[in-house]
Amino acid sequence: MRAVLRGCIAVLLALATPLSHASSDLIFAAGFESYYGFAVSTPVIAAPPGTSATYCYYFRSPNAATLGIKRWASTMTAAVHHLILFATYDDGWSPAERQPPGTLVQIPCGFDEGGGNAAWMYAAHEPSNALVLPSDDGSGTPLAMEVAPAQPMFVQMYVRNAGNAPLSASAVLTADALAPADAYTKSATYVEANLTFSIPMQASGYGVQQTCATPAGAKFWWLSTRTHQFAMQSSILDTAAPLVVSNDWQHPAIATYGPPAFYSFSPSGMTYQCIYNNPIGAPIHAGESEDSNESCIGVGYFFPAVRPSLCIDNLGPQ
Repeated sequence: MRAVLRGCIAVLLALATPLSHASSDLIFAAGFESYYGFAVSTPVIAAPPGTSATYCYYFRSPNAATLGIKRWASTMTAAVHHLILFATYDDGWSPAERQPPGTLVQIPCGFDEGGGNAAWMYAAHEPSNALVLPSDDGSGTPLAMEVAPAQPMFVQMYVRNAGNAPLSASAVLTADALAPADAYTKSATYVEANLTFSIPMQASGYGVQQTCATPAGAKFWWLSTRTHQFAMQSSILDTAAPLVVSNDWQHPAIATYGPPAFYSFSPSGMTYQCIYNNPIGAPIHAGESEDSNESCIGVGYFFPAVRPSLCIDNLGPQ
């Protein structure tokens, strides 16, 4: 079955020259308006009633030159609860492959295996979603996220079918890029993740909190959080001031900032906080499973950036 899934379509389109916007072109039907960029379709996954599973689909971006991405967008079928796009690197932040292109696996997806880094690029919690980078960094230059040539990437998808009828799960992602000659200020993500906590059995209102310094000179234009189903609330704070407070793990709250009011954290750093209820008779540990593990993650998009940045269990930025 896995071999069949690996053989399913993976539409990777590198747009090196302008294309016409035909109404029948499915890539453009959801509002993708790029003359430069790429698109990727995941394999179609069968989701019978009762399905609850997380998949990762690995691919390489098809661009032959570095792209400055100004807009991410996605569409996903009803069986896909949410998705996250990651780019993968070695320990020195050079592009590095985790799995051969076309590989589809269920978790674990290798976040903790073999070293290296996985950089958050984009996430979606709605059937149709887009993230548009600010077109002005305060001096008139647009922001863009860089994708290296043949960048190894993967899409993590939580597939869930709580109904009575079979469903199919798949997603299409598009990367809308600036023209090659366009100047831009590089933006990237800063992810803070607590990977070592446990929620005691039958705990109510159990809190997890950590604080990380932010990259030097970082200006943030987007902030949000990531948890799983046992979270009652997740927040990002600067000192004691809340910037993001989310009470719905399925649709995490977002804070956005733009010129001239991009956000810079105080020297005390960026605090991320999660509060959980554990109704079961066993501890819940940090991990990848949406059903049996939890996560506590703060994520922000910042500039100027040299590369993505991480803070893992208070160790960072790195």
